[in-house]
Amino acid sequence: MLSRHVGGAVCGIAKFGRQPKMTVPVERYFLIASTFCFLVAVVHTVIELRTGVFRPKRFSFLAIGLGFIFQTAFLWIRGQELGRCPITNLFEVFVFLA
Repeated sequence: MLSRHVGGAVCGIAKFGRQPKMTVPVERYFLIASTFCFLVAVVHTVIELRTGVFRPKRFSFLAIGLGFIFQTAFLWIRGQELGRCPITNLFEVFVFLA
């Protein structure tokens, strides 16, 4: 790997023009899925409220339940990686309290 200075920072240039792949930790996919489930539940509830007739439906409870399961999976995997409760930074604290 070659390196050069660009604007005061050292940038790595891989041989043969290859760029290093950025990987996303697996537990982040669980967090993204939980956020999506909660978002779907909120959008569904807002649509129901705008119609003027709100009745709690199984769909909302299912979306919230799946979001809870995915968020719990994120925290469990993160805790296994750290070897303790995952509240070591502000991001994890927010997820833990949510």
